[in-house]
Formats: sequence, C-alpha cells, structure tokens
Amino acid sequence: MKSIVTKFTIKTVLSAILLLSVYHATAQSDDSRIRIALNGGWGYHIAKTASGLSQSEKDYINKLRSGFVYGGDVMYFFGKNWGVGVKFSRFSKGVSVGANGNISGFSETTKSTNFIGATFGGRVNNSSETGALILGISLGYLGYTEEGTYLSLPYQMTGGTVGAVTEIGYDFKVSDHIALGAQLSYLSGTLRRAHYIVVADNRDETSSLEDGQAEGLSRIELSAGIRFNF
Repeated sequence: MKSIVTKFTIKTVLSAILLLSVYHATAQSDDSRIRIALNGGWGYHIAKTASGLSQSEKDYINKLRSGFVYGGDVMYFFGKNWGVGVKFSRFSKGVSVGANGNISGFSETTKSTNFIGATFGGRVNNSSETGALILGISLGYLGYTEEGTYLSLPYQMTGGTVGAVTEIGYDFKVSDHIALGAQLSYLSGTLRRAHYIVVADNRDETSSLEDGQAEGLSRIELSAGIRFNF
C-alpha cells in the first residue's frame, strides 16, 4: 500500500509540473498576488481494512471512512504562476452502535484528523481570464484524534505524523476579487506512534504501532468553496 501511495504521489507531482509547463505559454498576466480559499466537501479514507474481521466489524469501520471535510488555503504569488503559502484541512466522523450495543467492545467512535502545512503551488489563467487552473503540493503535520467508548469505558487515542497533500482545482472568476472553485485533493500519511488514555482505568501510555497496527490516514477529498484574490 505504501509503495502504491508513493508512486501515486510522484506521478501526481510530475503531472502537475508538466501541466504548468504546457500552459505557461498561454498564461495571462494577473495583478493579484494573494489568494485565500475556503473549502468544504467530502473526504474518504482509503486505508486497507485489516483481514480476519467479521462483517459487522467491517461495516463499523467503513462507516468511519467518509465524512465532512473543511479547510482553507492562503497563497502568495511572487510571479504570474508560482506561489507559496499555508494549508489547513480537517476531517471528522463519528458513529454509534446504539443503546446497549457494541461491535467488538466498541459502542461509539469519533475520528478526526487535522492537517496544517506549507504549500508550493501554481496558477494558470485561461486565455479569456475568466478562470484559472490551480495546482498545489503541501507538506506538514497531520494530527489524529480518536475518542469513544470501549467495553463501557471512555478512551482517547492521539498522535501525529508527517502528512503530504497534492491537489488540482479550478477557479471560476465571479468578479475581480472573488471566484468560486472546486478541487480534488489527495492526502497521505501513516500514524506509527499513539498516545492512549483510558479515563476509568487511569491508563495513560504512549506506544509504537507495529506495521500491522499502523493507522493509515490517507484519504481523497472533493471540495468546493469561495476564493478571494487581492
């Protein structure tokens, strides 16, 4: 899985550079240097489900895969096409079995991830300057939090790792300073160390996650929102 993710990321980066190179000759001047984007949409975790699980366990895990994502980007363009900035993205999803029920001891679970990182991106306006192709690569911190109830005891698991995001989008110009846009993003990361807290047992420990236990945090996102250009 890790090799597939790596190959996908490399291909995406190379494709992004190629696209910018091809369209660079037709790029129009744009006086705006600052782009602020606010997004909301849908995210889906693509990590492989562990083998040997019952159907009810698989169903429970699959319900946690997709959920709402939101975030924002701030980019400063130091030329017509290239810029740097920061990116934030948050995903959250919770499920509950219901009163007096549980799946392998779990009766409710809420998972959330937060990504914040530095971005290097590109922008290419179309010939009529009514829209722009947006490409970005981000590298930063990917935080993870899981809270819920296991065997009637509340618990919490937290951790963090390095995360990377590659994305492609398009902005549709509404006015000189406002645009509407949509984008497809791919976030990759794997949690290999976690901090566990079980309140009732007074357990508070940090442990490494073996390869078979590592938490895959990679996901795809489809989002849309408003953009401000200055």
